[in-house]
Amino acid sequence: MRTRALHLIRGGATPADAAAALGISAQTIHARVRVDPTWQAKLDAALMEGRRPDVPHGTPAGYRYHRCHCPECRAAHHPKSAAAGSAND
Repeated sequence: MRTRALHLIRGGATPADAAAALGISAQTIHARVRVDPTWQAKLDAALMEGRRPDVPHGTPAGYRYHRCHCPECRAAHHPKSAAAGSAND
């Protein structure tokens, strides 16, 4: 299931679209990130590979209006959590 989700995301699907195609919730895809750093790395790589070139990445608009969840758009959408993560590194 995870391999298929990554394949869809690499092909340009959002995590929510990939989850719907697989008959699971988007939360199922995202929840594993909390306990599996390897999954986070694989998901981020798939998101970067499948992201659309016409989206303004690294902006809140990229995340909110274009539904891009690549690491750059997530960091722009959640600046406090991104800053807290870097402070703890």
